[in-house]
Amino acid sequence: MLPSGLSPLQYFRLAHSVLVDDSLMGMEALIHGKRVVTCGLPFYAGRGLTEDYNPAFVDSSRRIIDLPELFRISYLQYCHYFD
Repeated sequence: MLPSGLSPLQYFRLAHSVLVDDSLMGMEALIHGKRVVTCGLPFYAGRGLTEDYNPAFVDSSRRIIDLPELFRISYLQYCHYFD
């Protein structure tokens, strides 16, 4: 059992793979180079970066993109930051 209070980075150092339903934690795991398995419909699934087990992605029309492009789109282009 893992101790509580660890940061996501500390969990990623201990994990080989990350299984998610619909969580931003999967995107963070991709950024840290971890294998990500999805069961839900997160925005990063179906793009060739994850192993997807949702039937919606069997014949997905989502565009295959690489991680730097997905990061640019989701963290820089579509986000609005306020100061």
